Amino acid sequence: MRTALFRISTSLVALLVGSVAAADIPRDAQLGPDYAEVTFVRGAPAEKKATRVQTYSKAYDQHCLAKEKVAEFARSKGKDKASLVETGRPTLFYAETAYLDFRSSGAAVLTMRERTCANRVFFTPQPGGRYSIKQTSLSPESCSLEVVDLATGAEPEGLTHSTKPYCSYIKGLPVE
Repeated sequence: MRTALFRISTSLVALLVGSVAAADIPRDAQLGPDYAEVTFVRGAPAEKKATRVQTYSKAYDQHCLAKEKVAEFARSKGKDKASLVETGRPTLFYAETAYLDFRSSGAAVLTMRERTCANRVFFTPQPGGRYSIKQTSLSPESCSLEVVDLATGAEPEGLTHSTKPYCSYIKGLPVE
């Protein structure tokens, strides 16, 4: 029982501070020839009476089969999170924001609605490069992802926005 409570509380702490370590990067790694830095930016704050969880992931395949969470933000909590990524390797970056908003009157919930915003982009980070990734519009109808090479102020060379924004797979097989 105590172990389960500890797991829940540590997961909650990670969620609130937005700090999730990338498992494939050694702890002593530094920005340079082998690694670039990507800053995952917390999106716009959730509306009143809405719960929002925003997650950023990366993968080295185009179908998200081995995606790894690199940043997570709850509602409007958490600071932008910088993470090192391998250079010279095509990388998928995936952002997903899930909302649960509700309208209530007193103790009664009148309406409840779930919405999701998701985006996938691909590019090859360059040695020593610094990038910023942010979901700029969080409405499912106009969901968008902004990627900036901080050295140029423009999109990274070779950036591709996926026409299929969701990472989907069933039993390890990609769903297109």
